Amino acid sequence: MNDLLEDDIYARGKNAVITNSEIDKTTKFFMISGLDEEEANIKAIEYCKEREALYQAAIQNGYTVTDEEVWEYLDQLREVLEGASNKDDAMSIINQFDSEDDYWNYEFTVYQKNLPKQNYVADLEKNYFKDSNISKDSISSNKGSQNFTDADSGDLEYDSVKEEKWQTSFDELKKDLVADEDFEVVNQ
Repeated sequence: MNDLLEDDIYARGKNAVITNSEIDKTTKFFMISGLDEEEANIKAIEYCKEREALYQAAIQNGYTVTDEEVWEYLDQLREVLEGASNKDDAMSIINQFDSEDDYWNYEFTVYQKNLPKQNYVADLEKNYFKDSNISKDSISSNKGSQNFTDADSGDLEYDSVKEEKWQTSFDELKKDLVADEDFEVVNQ
């Protein structure tokens, strides 16, 4: 990120940089999803800090992706979009860009960071449930029910509390990572 103009930097952390353009684009996204501008901006700042802090943690833990992997993921995303029931919503976001190619090029930069982060978080979650003797596959296949079978004993001891505990643990991790980055606002 050495080619960033100082004026475009919103905040710097120990390892991460958040740009004003990232904040602006994320704010617009939250506005499209129904938030007013002030709420959307607050949520965008929080989201970008968490995203950058998680990305840095993923990189520090060896999670990377190649450009080819990102484009393959985006190709799958395009296919999903083509058949989506909310395709009009997605197109309203795409139409905010000069062209559809500009949109997908932007998404490429987003997923260069999102994919390592997603892989890192997926492994954290898998390890969380592994340490709890719960099969994540049994959780995923039984999402609608209140009880899940313990992976080792077959007991119906898992319920939505475990999922809530994971989410609480993950939320705490994000807060800690953001705090560790110690972001300092440079330009607003």
